[in-house]
Amino acid sequence: MVPIAVTLQTTTKRDKNSFDFTMKLGKSDNSLIKDLKDFTTTFFNKNTLLNVLINYSVFDVSDTLLVMRPYQIAATERIVMEDK
Repeated sequence: MVPIAVTLQTTTKRDKNSFDFTMKLGKSDNSLIKDLKDFTTTFFNKNTLLNVLINYSVFDVSDTLLVMRPYQIAATERIVMEDK
């Protein structure tokens, strides 16, 4: 597989929904995820998606869905594992 560089340009104003607030996906060891096929197979598994939606996301007062970043999920899972 040949790596592809993708650039997204936005003309919208800077707010919490703009491209400035996006991030690269990483593993729990902070290495970048470069194989999107492997990532999508894992992340879009219905059990994984359900776990993220139930345990690692909330709605704020304006009904915006907020989801924890991958490193926050990994850190939370490690804390829970240590607590057990």
